[in-house]
Amino acid sequence: LEREEISNTGIFYLDTTNGPTEFEDGSVCNSVMNRFVQFPSTLKHRSVSQTDTAQRRGINFNWIPINK
Repeated sequence: LEREEISNTGIFYLDTTNGPTEFEDGSVCNSVMNRFVQFPSTLKHRSVSQTDTAQRRGINFNWIPINK
C-alpha cells in the first residue's frame, strides 16, 4: 500500500466554537474543547470559520501506524 493509503490524520480541539470541521463524505465534527477526531489522511476536510469567538485553536497530527 502507498503511504497515503495507510496514514491517519487527527485533530485535537483546544477550544469550543461554532466552527466545525466538514468532511467530503458529508460528515461534520463540531469543535469541542478536548475532543480528538481521527480519520484516514485521504479523506478531504476543511475548517469552517467560527463566528462566536475571536479564535479557533487546534493541533493537527499526521502519522503512519506501525504494524506489529
